[in-house]
Amino acid sequence: MPAHCTRVFRTKAQKLNAEREKKIQDVCAILLASSSPNIRTAAKEHNVPYHTLRRHYLGLTQPCYKAHGHQQLLSPELEFVLVDWIKHLSSMGHPLSKWTIRIKAAVLSRKKPHEK
Repeated sequence: MPAHCTRVFRTKAQKLNAEREKKIQDVCAILLASSSPNIRTAAKEHNVPYHTLRRHYLGLTQPCYKAHGHQQLLSPELEFVLVDWIKHLSSMGHPLSKWTIRIKAAVLSRKKPHEK
């Protein structure tokens, strides 16, 4: 994802999950740099669940946004474009409806929202 793109969180829980995921990725990076990684010790030191850290370190699981990315209508880049468009229209004082946003999302993705 480009540096100017930032993830948009709908809820506080999504933001907390993203922060938790970042923490797990940071600990995995530390373990990879270590000459003799000890997952249990790293999990205790960084206050991360052991089994979660182990699965991420061994590559058995992926972050939610990667694991379910194929289920999303818009890629993160297109989602950023949509958010930018919404901000632009709202700054101009144009009202938006769910229907208008849905049509724009369909145009950006080149799919109808109900199609797979």
